[in-house]
Amino acid sequence: MDALKRALRRLLYPGAAAVPLCAGGAAALLVYVFTAGEKDGPLAYASYLFSAYALAPSVRTPWRLFDAAAKGWRAYRSCSAIWTSRSSV
Repeated sequence: MDALKRALRRLLYPGAAAVPLCAGGAAALLVYVFTAGEKDGPLAYASYLFSAYALAPSVRTPWRLFDAAAKGWRAYRSCSAIWTSRSSV
């Protein structure tokens, strides 16, 4: 059960390295579908689903990186304030 849960979590929340690969693959599939004129075939629907799957983490990942950077900046500022107040005494 834990293996299934872990696999499902890995599928729903891919790592940061997989996000550009998924986005590029989805873009390539959509370009093929639109240039080939296959807008109603099974490959078209599969590419639509894959592009929706690739869109969600690509929107979520930059916000997570921004939050991590902001958290690091706040930690840096609090530490630098401590060190500058000690050195001025």
